[in-house]
Amino acid sequence: MFRHHKKKNPFIYHLVTGMAMIILWRGLWGLFDVYLFPENQVLSYTLSVFIGLGILFINDWSISELSD
Repeated sequence: MFRHHKKKNPFIYHLVTGMAMIILWRGLWGLFDVYLFPENQVLSYTLSVFIGLGILFINDWSISELSD
């Protein structure tokens, strides 16, 4: 939907994309706080770190997709 704005107005495109990423992470973070061991923060945070590392490992530690 916003891809045609990428060349026309890259600032707006990147602003909207950045806001979407922040909103996504805020929502995921909130869901983890509520559902992933809400009574034990240390366990919740530790498990979140390992889930993230697992996803990076499955993706061959490659985050080059974000550089586009």
